[in-house]
Amino acid sequence: MTFFQRTPVLVFSAKALPLAGALTLWLMAGACVTPRHPLATDGALDMTLDGGLLFAVDLLDADGHPLLPRQEPHEKRVKLYFTQDGSADRGAFVDLTVSPPQALELVSVDGTCEVLPGTFRCTAGIDGFASLIVRSESTYSGPATLGVLGRRADEKQIDIEPPGLPPNTTNFDILIEGASANRITASYDGLACSLEASPGMPFDKWPAGSIRSRKAEIRASAPQSSSASLGNAPVIVETVHPEAFVSFDAACAPPHDRRLRVQLNALGRSPEFYFCVSDLGGDNIQLTATSGARSTNVTLNVDAEPRLLRIETVPSVLPALTGDEQHLTLKISAYDADLERVGLEVAISSSDKTVILPSTTSLKLLSKNQGNEDATVFVTTGNPGNAVLTVRPLLFEMPSCDSDSILVEEVTP
Repeated sequence: MTFFQRTPVLVFSAKALPLAGALTLWLMAGACVTPRHPLATDGALDMTLDGGLLFAVDLLDADGHPLLPRQEPHEKRVKLYFTQDGSADRGAFVDLTVSPPQALELVSVDGTCEVLPGTFRCTAGIDGFASLIVRSESTYSGPATLGVLGRRADEKQIDIEPPGLPPNTTNFDILIEGASANRITASYDGLACSLEASPGMPFDKWPAGSIRSRKAEIRASAPQSSSASLGNAPVIVETVHPEAFVSFDAACAPPHDRRLRVQLNALGRSPEFYFCVSDLGGDNIQLTATSGARSTNVTLNVDAEPRLLRIETVPSVLPALTGDEQHLTLKISAYDADLERVGLEVAISSSDKTVILPSTTSLKLLSKNQGNEDATVFVTTGNPGNAVLTVRPLLFEMPSCDSDSILVEEVTP
């Protein structure tokens, strides 16, 4: 009888055991789950940032977004480690701030950080870590502070470099083809001949399709001590001289821009561009390249392009076989596009040396700054006949300009 009185107790206990076990497991689980909570004032936060530079944005589009491609790196990873009494503080959170606010954008990468109304919050995971990315998305360059709201001691400074060459970059140069000893010589392609006593109308100093140009390129070498990239580093190429401009077009077609933006590749080389100069030329024409805090320049002397070679013959009749050097007033002068006298070395030859022979094979014509006189040629006459004197730029076969026909006649006793 006693046995049957205990049986209901045992049966009750058996039924109650699963419920008690479930309650025990629920209580144990609750003890392991730590709800989110602000990092305690005596808690510790270790903030670690990837090394290297950050580059600011070079150009923004109409919506305020960075224009691509961009120079790398422009972002870096940040790790936060939360501890309390030396152990990982799971669930602890902090709110991050950036000063100045436009300097950096905070980006979530693994769900441990999130954007909340008015703040950016990072919460420690089971291992006590949280991660985010800081990214330069504006043209601001300079020092920026990544801080923790209410915990000034945990601030980190991040330096944002202006876009362009990293510090300690070497061999930043402008290379210009066909500019020997930093000089661009005349080509004489547009030189015309004239037998008139005075030149006519001025010429276009920017002749369409035949503007003088030289291929150019920017080169730089990255510093070995830096992991920063030269790839997509912007360079501003500029000239302020009125007789020069820069262009991506080999024909130097309009518009005549005096400022270009190029980007370097990973090897530190820019795309090819062209340095274009007018027919007037000029001394000390400077081309400057600027990238970040670095700049370099090259100075060129550009010869004026002669556009007109004038030859006037006075007199046109000379006596034959005199044996003496005679004064033939062969007036020779050269003019630029503005019809100003330009210096020019010329070669002189005769169509028939047995009739007339010039006393010199070359002459130097004066520029407007050297004088206002025509060059004069002396000749020796020979047999009677007709001949012309040919004038051409020294060392060039073309163009060549002939004088009027000169008559050498036999002297009557």
